[in-house]
Amino acid sequence: MEHDHNPPRSPPAERAAAHVIVLNGPSSSGKTTLGRTLQRTLGSHAVLLPIDLLWQAIHKDRPNDWSLFELLTGVLFESALAFWKRGSDVIVDTVFERRECADLCQDVLGRAAPILVGLHCNVTELERREAARGDRRRGLAARQASHVHSYAQYDLCLHTDRMTVDECVAQVVAILARATGP
Repeated sequence: MEHDHNPPRSPPAERAAAHVIVLNGPSSSGKTTLGRTLQRTLGSHAVLLPIDLLWQAIHKDRPNDWSLFELLTGVLFESALAFWKRGSDVIVDTVFERRECADLCQDVLGRAAPILVGLHCNVTELERREAARGDRRRGLAARQASHVHSYAQYDLCLHTDRMTVDECVAQVVAILARATGP
């Protein structure tokens, strides 16, 4: 039996241009929760790319060093660009651990005009969330909170310790509407 590997496709429904949204913030700041909720809100054309997904693909015995983090960050942004080129809205969930992360974001995603969203949260709340998760090295969130926002100029800053997820999503959707224009 022959299979048609290229079945005819229906033309895509008319919709606004695709966007890339980059969520940056320390561990436990709510990036993945916001990303998942935003993906549901944006619909079936939205793709969520968390850097944690790439970490799961790495062999457990591979040393966790800067070269690995930089590699994963580059692959994350290149994957986001590939989805965007094909018409998907892309939500990138990452951490700008160093200036090189922000530079990679701009170098790889620059032509997609990414919307940079900084997720801020007070350290006490980050530590509470980190302890409740149980899957992070204690102190990681506080350490990251001290520097991850130093490397980016944001289009939007959200304070996840003061806002609900729905309020955060509404603000992102509003900036998407402004980016798309009339």
